[in-house]
Amino acid sequence: MEPKRYDTFLRVWVLVAVVVGNALILFGEATLTGIGVVLVVVGLVSLIAVVRNALTPDPA
Repeated sequence: MEPKRYDTFLRVWVLVAVVVGNALILFGEATLTGIGVVLVVVGLVSLIAVVRNALTPDPA
């Protein structure tokens, strides 16, 4: 996957995971709340890759 496309994919994944996770935590039953917590944690861990890619200079 191209670096720019990969970066965009990661940013979208983090946004979707955190938003859906928060919605499940706020509006879900017990099982859905657990799934929401997992999604939020996975989204925040994925944020590490987004920040790393943003700070890494493009190869010229």
